[in-house]
Parts: sequence; C-alpha cells; structure tokens
Amino acid sequence: RIADPARSTSFSPAAQVYDATRTVPAEVIDAALERIERQTGSSAVHTRVLDLGCGTGQFSTALCTRGYAQVLGMDISAEMLGMVAAKGGHCVLLAVGDARHIGLASDSIDLCVSSKLFLHIREWTDAVDEILRVLRPQGSFAYVNESGFFNNPVRRRFRRLAADRGIRRRFPGPLRMDPVIERFTAAGCEHIQTPAQALSWDHSISFRAAFAELEARAFAEFWSIPEDIYGELLDEVAAWIRIQPDGWDKVEQMKPGLRIDLFRSPEH
Repeated sequence: RIADPARSTSFSPAAQVYDATRTVPAEVIDAALERIERQTGSSAVHTRVLDLGCGTGQFSTALCTRGYAQVLGMDISAEMLGMVAAKGGHCVLLAVGDARHIGLASDSIDLCVSSKLFLHIREWTDAVDEILRVLRPQGSFAYVNESGFFNNPVRRRFRRLAADRGIRRRFPGPLRMDPVIERFTAAGCEHIQTPAQALSWDHSISFRAAFAELEARAFAEFWSIPEDIYGELLDEVAAWIRIQPDGWDKVEQMKPGLRIDLFRSPEH
C-alpha cells in the first residue's frame, strides 16, 4: 500500500536544489508582476503584499527590486525562508506560517501572491478562506501556476511507471483550477485569468539532467513513493533512456509559461 500524500507539504527537503530545478527567468517574473500591477492598481509605495508559500522568494525578491517596501514572505518551511534571506531581499519580512492559519489581522493585506499553493494542501479550502479573511475589501489575490516546465519525457515516463504501480494520487490538493475558481467566485470574488501563453519562455533540458533531478528527489509530486519502489522506478527509467535515440544526451526543447488567476475580493 502506498502512503497518501501528507496533509500539507513542506519543501524543506528540496530547499538546497529548489531554484536550480525550478528556474523561471527574472524577466518573466517581472512581466508577471507588471501584469498583476496593471490589473490590480497596486503601487510599490502603498501596497502591503503577502507572498504566501513564498518558497525561496522568487516573487518576494522581485517585488523588492520593483520598489515594494512592505512585503511579507510566509512559508511553512524555515529552510526555504533561509534561502530567501540568503538572497538579501531586505524589504522582505520573513515568517514561518501555515496558509490554513495565517497569523495576520483581518483586512490587513492589499495584495496576496502565491504560486501553486493549493496543490500542496489537503485542506486547501481553509487556505482560501484565510486568504479572503486577511485581504482588505477589494483587495486582490494573484495565483500563479506554471504550465509545461516539468512535462519532459523523462518525468512523464517516471509518472507513467508510478501510475502502473497504482501510485496515482501524488498531491494532497486539487490538480485542476476549476474547484479553486469556484471557491473564490462563490465567495463573491471577481475572477480574471491571464493564459500561460502570454508569459512564456524557452526552456531546454537533457534526459541526463531530467534524470538527475529525479535522482535528487527534488519534486514533492513523488515524495509519497517509498524508497525501494522509487529506486526500482529510477532503474526502469534509466533502462528506457538507454534505448532512446541519443540516449542520455537527448535534449528536449520546451515552451513553459505562467498562468495567472486574479481574484478581487468583494466589499464587505
């Protein structure tokens, strides 16, 4: 029997390799923030921002660069927050915290930004309710999802082999955006979506590099797989790579992008 994913996921085990395995170009993050600013009317001077599930601070530090002076980066992992601090984002106030129990006053945040948060929380509806509680009336929540960055053939092969063994539930939260959108709109929020194609970039990865990321167990998607089964799956993937044209040196060209779902909270 395969253990279910945890109720929520801490990325502490991947803190040291997180940025190396999830690099989004700085210009794409900057373009995403510019789009959020246009749609929310946010300004660096007056906007208090919560980067919820901030990870290694890719958005927090970019907000600092854009001149924001009131940025709170919150994550369940102290190790991930340590990576933010090492980057020297001096405008970011860091706090260990749980998205299901945000320790902030109600109506205290102008803009909340988060990336792939709900995917990693079983009680994700509690996190939605907390975000709505801390947002001021007509405040905004910008939910960022990556599309296509991890869909290389090596990872797809690993995922397929895991599914063949009955390992299909790999995240505690929802895989699709539909229930998330429904939760926010049911609370009276206005929803605006920016398709991923508008914020895309070129990315390439070799089969060797993709396999090395799996060897490092860098991805929470597969953390519920026991060590012995994980090793067997790696062996099967390695055998598959060896018989592919160009083998380990094969390079996959990809076009990932960032999708932004913006939710404006109602007036109380």
